[in-house]
This record gives sequence, structure tokens and C-alpha cells, in this order.
Amino acid sequence: MDAIENAANLGGMATLRNSFKLDEPEATTPSVKSQPDQHLLIRFSAEFALGFDRSQWLLMQRKKDSSKSIQSWRNVAFIASNKAVLRRVLASFGVTLSPQARAALDTLPDTFREWLSGREGAS
Repeated sequence: MDAIENAANLGGMATLRNSFKLDEPEATTPSVKSQPDQHLLIRFSAEFALGFDRSQWLLMQRKKDSSKSIQSWRNVAFIASNKAVLRRVLASFGVTLSPQARAALDTLPDTFREWLSGREGAS
């Protein structure tokens, strides 16, 4: 199962820490650095991903870096409320959703707190 884009089942989504591989062709798959308390949830494109910490969903944008081997992400928006706000934020940043990303986003509960409660209950 592709842990980032084919995430129709939230219980099966991997929470990835620190260094992990993104789903790109293997020859060019870079490592990714994230903060120890942040996790990548859904990858929307090469430039944008949805992450989370214990307080909110995070819209993450890949930093422009001269190094091709390590990608760093920066948080550009923080959404602690609901999925409707998350969708507006995605639109405001011009994030285009693939069918897989849209399906993964559609499976999220309506609020971050509901999502977090379900995630903690599954642990």
C-alpha cells in the first residue's frame, strides 16, 4: 500500500517521522526531513503535502533547496478547525488534488479533533 497517496483507510496510513522516502521514481527518490513531532499524512504533489502535529493539520510546502538528495518541508498553513477550512486553504495556495489525494482527503473526519481522536483510539 502506498502509505501517502493511497490513503483511503486512515487506520492504515503510516505516520512517518524524521527521514522517509517519498513516492517518486526510485532513481530520484530523495530523503525528507521533517520535525520530530510532525508527521506527513497526504502528499498532494511534489511541492505540497498535508502533515499534522498534536494540535493541527499542517499544509507543508517543499523548500527550494540546491541539494537534490534531501528535501526539507516548511509549514505554510496551520488548520486546527475543520475540513472545509482545510479545503479553502488548499485552494488559496493553488494546490491541485490528484484523484488519490482527493479520496484520502475525503476520508478525513470533518474536524481535526475528530481525526485526532480516531487516530489516538486506533493506537
